[in-house]
Amino acid sequence: QRFMEDEEVDGYGEIIQPFRTIERQQRDFSSFRVGRNWNEEFQRLIDRSVTDPENELARESELTREKEIARTRELRQLCEEFAKVAKQIGTIIISELFLPTFAKTIPPASIGGIAGGEKYLYPPEGIFFKFALDNRGLYGGHEYSMKAASAELKGVMEYMDCRVSGLHFPLMVLVDYLGYRLIAEPVLPIGPSTLIYGSSDGGLTIHSNSQQLNSRMKLAAKILNLRGHWVWNYGRTKKTKIYGPVDIEGHRGTDQRFYVLDTARVFPPATPTEGLKGSTLYRQLRPEFVRNNPVPLDPDSFSHFDVEDLESHNEDVRTATLRLEELLIPKFAEDLVAYYLASEPRLGSVEALIDELVKMTETTHRMGINIRCLGKVRGRITTSEHHSKKEEGCRANVRSLLLTEMVARTLKNVLRERLRQLGSTDQKACRELVMGFFNQVFRDDMQTATYWRTGLLQSLLKRFTGGISQEELQEKELRQLVIIPALFERLQRIIGLRLSPDLTRHLHQRCSNENRSFLAFGFEEDLPEWCLEDVYATVKTIHRIAFEEGTALSKAAAHTSDGLPKKDELFQLANQRYQASLLVKPDDYRALNNWGLSLSMQAKKKTGSEAAKLYSLAAQKFAGALAVNPKDHRALFLLGTLYSDQAALRCCPSPSSFSSSFRSGADSTDSESDSGGERLKTFGDSTASLLHKACEKYQQVFDLTKPQASFELLYNWGNSLLCLGKINLNSPQPMRSTTTTTTTNTTTTTTTSTVPTSTSTLTSCLQYFEEASERYRAAYLLKSDSRKLLQNWAVALSNLARVINYDYPLRAQNYWDLAEDKFRLCLQLKPNDHQVYLNWGNLLYRRACPKTPQSGPVKSRNQAPRRPSRQRQNKQPKLEVVQTATTLDTNANMNMIISQNNQNQNKKGTVETEGD
Repeated sequence: QRFMEDEEVDGYGEIIQPFRTIERQQRDFSSFRVGRNWNEEFQRLIDRSVTDPENELARESELTREKEIARTRELRQLCEEFAKVAKQIGTIIISELFLPTFAKTIPPASIGGIAGGEKYLYPPEGIFFKFALDNRGLYGGHEYSMKAASAELKGVMEYMDCRVSGLHFPLMVLVDYLGYRLIAEPVLPIGPSTLIYGSSDGGLTIHSNSQQLNSRMKLAAKILNLRGHWVWNYGRTKKTKIYGPVDIEGHRGTDQRFYVLDTARVFPPATPTEGLKGSTLYRQLRPEFVRNNPVPLDPDSFSHFDVEDLESHNEDVRTATLRLEELLIPKFAEDLVAYYLASEPRLGSVEALIDELVKMTETTHRMGINIRCLGKVRGRITTSEHHSKKEEGCRANVRSLLLTEMVARTLKNVLRERLRQLGSTDQKACRELVMGFFNQVFRDDMQTATYWRTGLLQSLLKRFTGGISQEELQEKELRQLVIIPALFERLQRIIGLRLSPDLTRHLHQRCSNENRSFLAFGFEEDLPEWCLEDVYATVKTIHRIAFEEGTALSKAAAHTSDGLPKKDELFQLANQRYQASLLVKPDDYRALNNWGLSLSMQAKKKTGSEAAKLYSLAAQKFAGALAVNPKDHRALFLLGTLYSDQAALRCCPSPSSFSSSFRSGADSTDSESDSGGERLKTFGDSTASLLHKACEKYQQVFDLTKPQASFELLYNWGNSLLCLGKINLNSPQPMRSTTTTTTTNTTTTTTTSTVPTSTSTLTSCLQYFEEASERYRAAYLLKSDSRKLLQNWAVALSNLARVINYDYPLRAQNYWDLAEDKFRLCLQLKPNDHQVYLNWGNLLYRRACPKTPQSGPVKSRNQAPRRPSRQRQNKQPKLEVVQTATTLDTNANMNMIISQNNQNQNKKGTVETEGD
């Protein structure tokens, strides 16, 4: 009490130097004997990973995939067991909070610092608990100390996502119950002597004793876009460079692992708001925003640690906060309206409304915007006379959704505060308070109307600035602007309540889809206590477990030899695990990438509208990943591949034709029976649009990764360009008639011919085939034994020769020779490849029957090629083909016969297939 009287407070309400010397004390578990060693089991399972969870494209043996599924399943079971035990013990600790120490089942332990609430250790299970309470007045209230605990879990997850080899983190769970929050962790093999990085005493001493750990922390800071900075200890006797906040802790445990703890302040604060005490401890910038900021940011900005060049670091944070408020939030507001205007989601049911609220909060986080900024987002969504009625209605709906979420979160914090003020954790008293609160909020009487106009409105404006204007309130009451049925359901889920299903069903029936107003939903009399079925504890844990299991399952689904039902079952399980991961951490762009890839692989086994729906869902996941990390070249590559797959689906509706013709780049003759050519003509516009999108994404990946462009990128890029060229080549060209009059000494001859109206199509074909050949050449330098690459390269060269043969026959013959060389290399790799013989036969046929751009497709082999005009012949002499047309045509027929024989033989045995 004497200390609190002597505190000094600066202009922003921050506690300054006197507290720093006693703020934290080192955790010491060395004197405790514990039961189950959760930490050792967890770290061992994490270290046992035999695959790269980020690379679903990697081919692995079936045994490796089975081991990975077993490992991730064991990891999930371990974490579920830990969360279950932590929830049970945490519920007991919170329920006994107001009992005297001697009467508590689990008494508090003298471990750790004094910045939060009491600490507890339960040795039989080896779990350490700490309350998220503001007993020292650092945060400005218990509500904000709970936010700091959430930031600690967020910091652990972000560090884990860096995947820096050699860094280890505790398994962590947040337990929320009756308005209180506990942090639960396994007992770690650390003590006072194991601290080698950061500070455990508020900066009195700052450690940086291990070069190995220093380099790892530096790498993690680079990935998170955090600025390393020099900081003096409290007595200014030693200067240390830290990558991260000063009060982070790095330990070399007794098991020789590097552990990183106390990650609540990993990310820098937003510019402090005057009058908000301790705001730098809980009002932090989102990880997604920090990661994409133009310059690295210092987590210790606006702190009272003795940081060198602190004002410069503070200015960087001010600039970043201004960019968030003036650029990112207005853009997000307009993008949100554009999304709902284009998608027109059906919001008729309460479940659909809840889904939209969840989706909206997830999207807000992925864009790097804090939930506290929802008011500013809503304030940017305005209407004007220039908007159509449809757009005005859409904007009104978005504003209602945003306000509903804002009110739900405000009510959540108000109810938690009332539960804490109750001074008791007696179940009957808490249930009475909860039902009284629901009656106060949802009754249809004057007392409820007064509460919405005064108390609730003030609480809302305190937490969400700019969310509602006075002009708006003059037209309608606050409760008339909110979707009450959605608020009723949302509030139950985020607090941890379960009301009677019969009551909920009855209330929903009273509120039709067209009438979501308060009067249609409000209670006419108080709800009895029996309507409240349960008040339960909620838990939140790290996301990585669900992510890794989803990756293992989707890999198994993609490569399993079982039937389609088994594949679909595995894909469905994988998608559920990705969804679980994103519920914990909505900004996990790796989970979005792998989920999108899982959906894409599932779509390849489908046809028609079912495949199109899966591709559309996959595109949404990739777009979400790019919203979080615009420079994620893997998401760009996968999105480009998805566009190529969608183009293939339009041309080749069945999976078999999809894999055999479009993606392999197989060539075909121009006979009337060429179904592939007809499909390209039919779907040319829509297919070309998708292929253009694919090429744009491949170009972006190339710009981000050059000169380390991968074989897969170059190969798929070449395939898309090749197909674009074939689409242009097969597209019908408008023709026009020209008349030429030739006069000699004796006669006058008039000749009528048809020529293309424009050469742009042929120019595009030439460009596509040339660029495809360049991509194949670059890919060949990286991998020279790819049979599919050589075959597609030969097809591109053959089509290139076909385009320029009329104007440049010498160059065309050269390209045809190069194409034949590639076919020979293919046959060296696989002598009985019928597809190569077929394409080689097509090439020989074209050399025997050259076409001109004016003549259009050759309808039959008996039709003679059109002879070029004399004027064209004078420009460049025609090269005489050594072999006669008859010989070439015979060779073509022979190659097709060989191809057919090989194809029949392959049908009897196992057909070898390759992916992209």
